[in-house]
Amino acid sequence: MCNILVVDDEADVREAMSEELEALGHKVYVVQDGQAALRWLADRGSRPPCLIILDLRMPRMDGWDFLERLRKQSDWIHLPVVVLSASLRRGEPRPVMRAQAFWAKPPLEEDLRNISQHCEAHALKGVS
Repeated sequence: MCNILVVDDEADVREAMSEELEALGHKVYVVQDGQAALRWLADRGSRPPCLIILDLRMPRMDGWDFLERLRKQSDWIHLPVVVLSASLRRGEPRPVMRAQAFWAKPPLEEDLRNISQHCEAHALKGVS
């Protein structure tokens, strides 16, 4: 079971992702933008999530800016991120950014079922 932070400004997307991932046995936390995600991570201290699912287009702080800030923090530099965005198209080139995966909205059921492959702690143990 992974601890997953979903960062998306759309409440229905956060709710749907949370429900689907929790049904698969994961613990899910949700926030509405990059600023809220940075605060959430700071509050967690030494207990970051296994991975982050990150929308690119959000108000206040978008996914691009969030990821740039995340990668500047030594505690979070290697934290796995899956980018989820309506601006991504399956089969098209991926944006140039440090993320483990890039998913178009809505995510494929198979991607959600296999999300643990992006979490080092659980991928090594074969836990889904």
